[in-house]
Amino acid sequence: MTKRSASTLAAIALGVWTMTFLGSMASAAVSYDLSGDWSDLQNSHGPWSYEVAPGVPLTNHLADWNPSHTTFTSSQPAWAAAPYPQNGHIATFFKTVSALTAGGDVPIGKIFIHNNDPFNSLSSYGNQAAGISWKAPANGPITITGDLWEAAPSLNRK
Repeated sequence: MTKRSASTLAAIALGVWTMTFLGSMASAAVSYDLSGDWSDLQNSHGPWSYEVAPGVPLTNHLADWNPSHTTFTSSQPAWAAAPYPQNGHIATFFKTVSALTAGGDVPIGKIFIHNNDPFNSLSSYGNQAAGISWKAPANGPITITGDLWEAAPSLNRK
């Protein structure tokens, strides 16, 4: 599987991403679901890794990424180097559990990723592509389904 990054998108939300691994028999199919398999306790876990740069899993988990609640109405756990709006608040990864205070399209239960940028990320990662990595448990064909969308279309980022 090839990792792809859209560096022009500062924030994207992911729908249900499902990877199905087909073993030697169709009955041996195993499904992995990014939202269903999400962990706020461990990174990397199972086949998933939330990466600040290719091959570099984030190791810092915050119980509340936006403690001033300017973006979310209540605590929003996240994987990030620092809380918003401190330097290092992106790249960030979270499964939405809190409603937004205003604007944006980040429904409860969906996965959110904010890529790195040279201004708000830790300096060593500012130009690196953040992403979610999935490693196949064995060789074989996979089927990938899912969706993604711009979470903040009002910012007119293209």
